Amino acid sequence: MATAPNHLPDRAGSLVQTHRSFEPRILFFHFAIFLLLAVLTGGLTYRRYLNSSRTAISPYVGANLGFEVLVWEYRNPIVSGGDTIRHDDLSAGQGAVVFGVSTRRDKPLGFFGEVGLGGTLFFSETDQGFKNDVFDNYGFFSVKAGLSFKF
Repeated sequence: MATAPNHLPDRAGSLVQTHRSFEPRILFFHFAIFLLLAVLTGGLTYRRYLNSSRTAISPYVGANLGFEVLVWEYRNPIVSGGDTIRHDDLSAGQGAVVFGVSTRRDKPLGFFGEVGLGGTLFFSETDQGFKNDVFDNYGFFSVKAGLSFKF
């Protein structure tokens, strides 16, 4: 009696299976991971609440500081001074002043909403020493809403 090649009892002991055909899902997965890693961001947030944590709604003022790194790969490598440059990155600093409200601060799960005003300042040169003439400094207005988890 013939069985299907994907019938698990017939493949007992085979934990790894290789495929030789083209799999578009794998290409999409790698592209999605690349997009997640193309902009690396880190930062700090400070909130100063204007009342007790036991009230239903707590207004706050705050400040956000951040650091961003844009990473890219050149389609055609650049040869400069005997070096071959295949990728580069550009760093930026970011800051904002915010005003918001938070609910249920004394509970493990709460909600918040805030508005902010800030700006982003890009470095003048890339990591490889090229002049940054693409990304300009800019200001922004932000609106956020979300959940707060305490653990």
